[in-house]
Amino acid sequence: MTARVTGPTPPNCVVEDGRALAVFAVPAGTHVFEKVCALNGEPPPVGVDLWAEHKAAVAEFWRVADVEIEGDVAAQRAVRFAIWSTRIAAPDDDGVSALGAKNLTGDWYRGAVFWDMEMYQLPMLAAVAPRLARNHVLYRANRLAAAQTLAGQDGYAGARYPWQSYRTGLEEPPMLGGFLYLQQHVNLAVAWGILHYRQLTGDDSIGTDVLVELCRFFASRVRDGHIHGVGGPDGIHANITDNAYTNRLAIWLWQQMADCGPVSAEESRSWLELAATLQVTRSKG
Repeated sequence: MTARVTGPTPPNCVVEDGRALAVFAVPAGTHVFEKVCALNGEPPPVGVDLWAEHKAAVAEFWRVADVEIEGDVAAQRAVRFAIWSTRIAAPDDDGVSALGAKNLTGDWYRGAVFWDMEMYQLPMLAAVAPRLARNHVLYRANRLAAAQTLAGQDGYAGARYPWQSYRTGLEEPPMLGGFLYLQQHVNLAVAWGILHYRQLTGDDSIGTDVLVELCRFFASRVRDGHIHGVGGPDGIHANITDNAYTNRLAIWLWQQMADCGPVSAEESRSWLELAATLQVTRSKG
């Protein structure tokens, strides 16, 4: 993507704090900015009408994904913008990359993958664009070894997915302790996304090993029926014992996986201890 400005000074391209920036110096007045996007690749085969294929694909997407809101033009525009932004930002590359925070509309999160994707966007993609949702599940599955490395570094079993990551699946930038390390509800968001994908698509061919390792992680985090030293998803409260959000979703995960995967008797006891502490039974799940 390039940007052109009607002014005498060409832009200076710099990199600051991990972001690529184009800096313009223009005189005061009215200026017009134009963004130009280009797709590089081999030319289409002779006789292939890519424009017609594109229009047909977009029409089919909206046939399935559209949400109509009567009587509120602004809300209608906003929800369609959100749906389309998620659709066009979702990669399809066999899990090499995943949908970054803020889609393509801003660089505040620098294109990194966050847990928000699983909680808010992946269920929608699984319902209306399952191939793109599968790509994100593959992204997590392909980085299970990295998540196991993070859990081991912390002294726990199973896998701990990072708060912020890119290609490697490790913490990027690395976090040397601190509040972000305590946000272990990220694991539960990963499980939430995978389980919703499986339920909505019927595809259970990927993700089981991830779910089992997430169960193992939380089993190893339980001490005397409690989960100590976590931060909640509000981004404010740190070093909490028995954070309600984290505990409840950890129990939910164990309930979902009670009959699946090779978990040991000791790991099962950890789940039972946590459930007993919060007075939660499987029948209430």
